[in-house]
Amino acid sequence: MEDNIKLERGKKVLKITIGYDLCLSFNAPIGSPSPDFEMDRDTISLRLGNQSLKLDIKKEDKKIIITKKLGIKEKVLGFGEKALPLNKRRVRLAFWNYDHLGYNYYDDPLYLSIPFTIFVENNSAIGLFINSPAFCIADIGLSEYDKFIFEVHDEKCEIFVIFGPQISEILRTYLEITGKPFLPPIWALGYQISRYSYFPQDYVLDIAKNYLSEIPISALYLDIDYMDGYKIFTWNNKRFPEPKAMIEELHKLGIKVIPIIDPYIKVEEGYNIYEEAKTLCIKRDNKNPYITMGWPGLCTLPDFMRKETQTWWSSKIKEFVERYGFDGIWLDMNEPSVFNYKMIIEDLSTKFGLSEEIKAIIDRLVYILGSKRGVKANVLRNISPNDFFDLSVEPNVFHLLDNGKMTEHKYLRNAYPYFQAKATYEALKEIRKDVFILSRSGYAGIQKYAAIWTGDVPSTWEGLKLTLAILLNLSLSGISFCGCDLGGFVERGDYELIARWHQACAFVPFYRVHKDKGATEAEIYNMPSKYKKKIKEAIDLRMKFLPYLWHLCWKSHLEGEPIIRPLCYDFQEDEESYYIEDEYMVGSSLLCAPILEPNSKGREVYLPRSKWIDFWNGEIQEGPTYIECVAELPIFIRYGSAIPVKDGIIIFGEGDWRIYHDEKGKVAEISYKNNVLKQYGEPMEIRNIMILAQKISPRGFKANYNRLGTMIELDKTFKEIEFDK
Repeated sequence: MEDNIKLERGKKVLKITIGYDLCLSFNAPIGSPSPDFEMDRDTISLRLGNQSLKLDIKKEDKKIIITKKLGIKEKVLGFGEKALPLNKRRVRLAFWNYDHLGYNYYDDPLYLSIPFTIFVENNSAIGLFINSPAFCIADIGLSEYDKFIFEVHDEKCEIFVIFGPQISEILRTYLEITGKPFLPPIWALGYQISRYSYFPQDYVLDIAKNYLSEIPISALYLDIDYMDGYKIFTWNNKRFPEPKAMIEELHKLGIKVIPIIDPYIKVEEGYNIYEEAKTLCIKRDNKNPYITMGWPGLCTLPDFMRKETQTWWSSKIKEFVERYGFDGIWLDMNEPSVFNYKMIIEDLSTKFGLSEEIKAIIDRLVYILGSKRGVKANVLRNISPNDFFDLSVEPNVFHLLDNGKMTEHKYLRNAYPYFQAKATYEALKEIRKDVFILSRSGYAGIQKYAAIWTGDVPSTWEGLKLTLAILLNLSLSGISFCGCDLGGFVERGDYELIARWHQACAFVPFYRVHKDKGATEAEIYNMPSKYKKKIKEAIDLRMKFLPYLWHLCWKSHLEGEPIIRPLCYDFQEDEESYYIEDEYMVGSSLLCAPILEPNSKGREVYLPRSKWIDFWNGEIQEGPTYIECVAELPIFIRYGSAIPVKDGIIIFGEGDWRIYHDEKGKVAEISYKNNVLKQYGEPMEIRNIMILAQKISPRGFKANYNRLGTMIELDKTFKEIEFDK
């Protein structure tokens, strides 16, 4: 190694800095215990307590290569939004934010890049966060069977080695480094509606009213067709003659309104946004702006690496939100994604005189082949940023940093949406008490500013299964407030799939239905009654458990605990849990095992080591075990749990619990021991108590979606409830 390496010990962390002038730097948490280390040429040996790790770090061909031995039974978790199983062995991954339409299993990369992973071997976990927004590759036992190899295609980065030994400890430490998740407004947990695109104005209001005649909705999203020629911060006045009046009417109905905003700035003389920003954009060279193709046609892109650009963007966001009364912002295409293939079509047209019909055919062909984009993570091949040229900013154009240096896009790309989200968050924070931003792309630390959804997933049963796996990968990578397009986005999925998708994600933090222009209608008022009923029940169930989800949002924000998570997070010692990715824990108390196959009346469910009660029939099971379950949506409550629900609380087993409640996150302390329930702290309003029996009563426990609203007592043997305030 060269001299420009710095080692810094922190609480359970060793930070290794290579090179200088990183565009985004993080600090190691202060405190003890801190690891010991030794350096021998290119090898760093680390130890803390019973845990040890050896890394080989070398520079080669303007790259930093980090290598560690891969244990024969070692699990490799995390790495953010990857279309992969939980355990990522025998794959080669690219870190390059990429617009991957209609992706499937092992398609890589996707929309955001989080170079953070957790290794687990012999029930001992160690984390590795490699802070570089440049193009990177992780090879996990593919080219070298016994090695984990991470390539940073740059000459600078930060490496954080994070000691556990618990997965939960590593994730909390990672969030101390990169920032705790933002706290969403409580309405953001509600059912939200969207489509590409809802218009015109009167139609939007009719859609909202038709929804409200069936179910409650909390928010409505406006996709790109609300704009004038796809120009940001504008309205199509023919479709939306009085947008402010429309938004006010939606607010009267109790519905929040969120517009999409892309990063494209149309190159158009006289367009005020272009005139203001053309000196603040990515550069082709020292003098000229980078011109590409986006939704508006020829456009340029703000250079969010500059503080001056961030300040300008914040001012535009504030002005737009305040003028029309929006309740949040939806950031899309912010990988950033561009349409280089459209530029090529225009060049061909200039050279060969292609007709508009031929250009349209080529454009449509590219769209159809979109699902073939990217690479396969399980294929060994050399890749570079040029492999993603069709939808990526050219790697050799320039950003002007605040230190005056011109830096190529390939070294900064993955941080682009991070700084855009930061500027947007700071703008909203100045004018709103509650901030909500939804972003398609991101980088490590994005959880401080925005929610993430999983992009353009196909409307297929495989897409549904893959969605759960991706959400669990995101949750293990610090992105707590995440979600997906319910029903899938592209292709025409069937109604059963849409209903099952609503059930499967009933406890997923971000709960929004969103569809492509040509996709099946998923608006509930246009669905067959059979599937409409299933969707209504799923939404009703979610609303009844909303206080629990809100409690978990506070735990995530204050304590760094994921809201949903794979079973291995809570049952790290259970080897079987690393292979279960069609179930998920909601907090530490509730296990959801959705049905993910068509025409199914039930499924096999794995229950880890604990005592579990079936929410629907009261049967108690001892894990670890596999059982057959015939419930419409299998849900199990873990022994030793207190779950706040609408107007009440469900308790199974004994214990002491801290529960966040109220919009301000007040803390109630609940105790249930020796058949006595007590409440301390800032008390919750509890109208109904459900004490689940430790032993099944002769009459059993028959609950359903409706009866949960009026809580019942399963076992009458407990003493009179005491409230100590």
